[in-house]
Amino acid sequence: NPFAKILGFLTDPIFKLLKIPNKQVPKVIPFLIGVLVICSGFLALLFTTKELFYVFWAQISNFLAFLTVFFIVCIILGSFVNKLVHSNYMIYFFRLASPWVKLARTFTHINSGKIIYPAMIIVFITYVVVASVFSVLWSLVFFRNAEADFVTLLPIDMFLNIIKIGLYEISSLFIYASWLLIIRAIMSWMNPDVRNPIVQLIYVLTEPILAPFRRIIPSLGVIDISVIAAIIILNIIKTLLDKFINMI
Repeated sequence: NPFAKILGFLTDPIFKLLKIPNKQVPKVIPFLIGVLVICSGFLALLFTTKELFYVFWAQISNFLAFLTVFFIVCIILGSFVNKLVHSNYMIYFFRLASPWVKLARTFTHINSGKIIYPAMIIVFITYVVVASVFSVLWSLVFFRNAEADFVTLLPIDMFLNIIKIGLYEISSLFIYASWLLIIRAIMSWMNPDVRNPIVQLIYVLTEPILAPFRRIIPSLGVIDISVIAAIIILNIIKTLLDKFINMI
């Protein structure tokens, strides 16, 4: 799998540095993720005046939000497994998304491609529930001697903040998607090697966005109007989503 090769190229030096055998890598990865979150928390303390409790809570919440966005992207891209040429990448995303799709099918009778919508909703609800339970337990441990009113209000505030963090992470996807579209537009002027795995990955990530626009907007030769239209629509959606988040 080309995507797996890219991940292996980026992560193998870390495991070699730590002298971790390949067979032990799957068992060690969760531990390394925990260490990474802790290290990022201490690093964040250097650039903020906020308390240790808040910094670590924010780091863990951001990590859970990242996982949520990652699986939502996998669900979206996995739905194109039989529709795009680059099937190796799509199969990878399809396998990562399949547990969520199967879980969604236990709650609904949708068997078509529309199952991706309830699957994405379940991913986000799971994130909200897990992050909320963690934050409530965390607050009760650190503020168990605080005033009763403060302990009562803190979980409510955290619950709203958790929803905001998750929605902000989803909102940031529109920025990344816009930059990917710009990169693809620039690549189209340079005639890149389509066998290059990075080029293929960019095409895979952007094609689901451009496909609907290309069915509506005709090609004008050198200038791809569909890319411009997609970037404009993505920015409009992001602006509306940000306004909704600020209303929470």
